[in-house]
Amino acid sequence: MDQVAQALVDVAVAANAADMRARIAWVGLGSNLGDSAALLRSAACALHQLPKSRLVALSAFYRTPALTADPQDAPQPDYCNAVAAVQTALAAEPLLDALLAIEREHGRIRQVGVRWQARVLDLDLLCLDAQIIEQPGLSVPHPQLQRRMFVLQPWHDIGAAVMIPGQGRVATCRRALRVPAPPLWASQA
Repeated sequence: MDQVAQALVDVAVAANAADMRARIAWVGLGSNLGDSAALLRSAACALHQLPKSRLVALSAFYRTPALTADPQDAPQPDYCNAVAAVQTALAAEPLLDALLAIEREHGRIRQVGVRWQARVLDLDLLCLDAQIIEQPGLSVPHPQLQRRMFVLQPWHDIGAAVMIPGQGRVATCRRALRVPAPPLWASQA
């Protein structure tokens, strides 16, 4: 076999090995500034284009009220929220870096120390297969997700049977909230 043919075989073997290591990353998408639905669709396309990754599912878009740190804070526009399933061979840290890069490409500017702010785009790594990761800047599964209907309802649409490490199935967590599902975003109602 000549060198070119061997190189092609090596690439194919490496691609198959990467596919075998692929896992499902569950990503929360949110926006409450600009054309939020268009921003979420654009972010979903960007997720599909990540290296060693492909978008395998995207939930419906839901309208949810913005959370604020203090009820006295000025009201913010409602969020458009969704959840995406991304098959990826990326490890958690490079995947998080890629999510942050997509946010920046869409105009998100993170302010140090400010958690409760309006966002052009917010991408959260909710879960990465059965991994539990606790390190500075990265907690998987995402903290508090079992208390957030704006995460659980769209996730339920595309992955009700998914087991969230240490918390149970998405469907069980969603039922446990005992609150109504948020309405669909107007363009999807």
